[in-house]
Amino acid sequence: MKFPSKTVLTVALLVLTTAAQAAQRPKVALVLSGGGARGIAHIGVLKVLQDAKVPVDCVVGTSMGAIVGGAMATGMSPQKMEQEVLTADWDHIFGDKPKRQDIPYFRKRDDQKDYFDFTLTMKDFWPVAPRNLVGVHYITQFFRLLTGGIEAEQFDQLPIPYRAIGADIENGKTVVMSHGDLPLVMRASMSVSGVFPPVPYENYLVVDGGIVKNMGIDEGRKLCGDVVIAVNVSSPSTNRQKLESLFAVSEQTINIAVQKDMQAQIATLTPQDVLITPEMGKLSPTDFKEAPQFIAAGEKAAKASLKQLQRYALSEADYQAWQQQVESRKPKQRNISKVQITGTRWVSPQVLKSLLAVKTGEPLQQEQLHHSIDKIYARGDFERIAYQLF
Repeated sequence: MKFPSKTVLTVALLVLTTAAQAAQRPKVALVLSGGGARGIAHIGVLKVLQDAKVPVDCVVGTSMGAIVGGAMATGMSPQKMEQEVLTADWDHIFGDKPKRQDIPYFRKRDDQKDYFDFTLTMKDFWPVAPRNLVGVHYITQFFRLLTGGIEAEQFDQLPIPYRAIGADIENGKTVVMSHGDLPLVMRASMSVSGVFPPVPYENYLVVDGGIVKNMGIDEGRKLCGDVVIAVNVSSPSTNRQKLESLFAVSEQTINIAVQKDMQAQIATLTPQDVLITPEMGKLSPTDFKEAPQFIAAGEKAAKASLKQLQRYALSEADYQAWQQQVESRKPKQRNISKVQITGTRWVSPQVLKSLLAVKTGEPLQQEQLHHSIDKIYARGDFERIAYQLF
């Protein structure tokens, strides 16, 4: 079938025009700060950016900003993020104890024992406390859910290029993570010292990046940003009337250091950049169950900056073209060709394979895989279980 040459020419001109406009527009870097549960407000900002048709060419995040940024980098929509956050069982995620229905019968018989409780180990006849108060199995599973199983050797290869910021606990240096196991990198960026264990990355031992660079505006510019949209969800300083407990004083001490670097980063913003600071009142970094309020605060703050944001908005056609480009960078789903078990000493790899809901020659069913991994974890034989796609 032949098309009239005039029609073909018109289509070609439209494609060329869209491509030219995309090439001419400034590149937008989205920089998301840390702030614990307050970082859920980032999702509200993303919803407004989507509605306003503002494209994001790269994303840099610290701590909770790295979690939302990592999910965005895989192409997850803000609506899907919102759904996952609102339906998350935060007590289960942070409690790190298996659900009773996942625990095998021989463990249920020992209900008076808690195989997942706080314990002290001994070294040279001295008690040694664990390096963390919170387990990481279920929170890592949650991060894998947020990334949809999408992996990339280099984070520049993700649908939206991405960087996560952490801190080396040995020397206090900033660690900008640009490759590796994405969910593990996300967890490293938010591994609050004493709460979560440090995460090895290259030659570093990484903890929460908020203590060294809670808002990586400079990293956003390096990565892609002609323009930076920065979102600050950090906690405000506390006045002396509220500094009545040791915890409050410790939190304030950390916050002073965080704010000092953040203000230096914010000072580099130009009139072309956009700074969004959601107002969250008394909501704290631990109020994960207040997710609806955080998201609403993010939306409200972004809408207040809408006039500035609209300078970088695209037409309907150009925005759809950008969305299609992001979608096209997602890896195509492939069939599982091989399952390999590593790191086990006492349990047979063949037994573990038989317990996994993975079939070679078929696509990965992430929800089923997670359920089977949770059942293996509930046996109490392993401190940590992770998987990676190659």
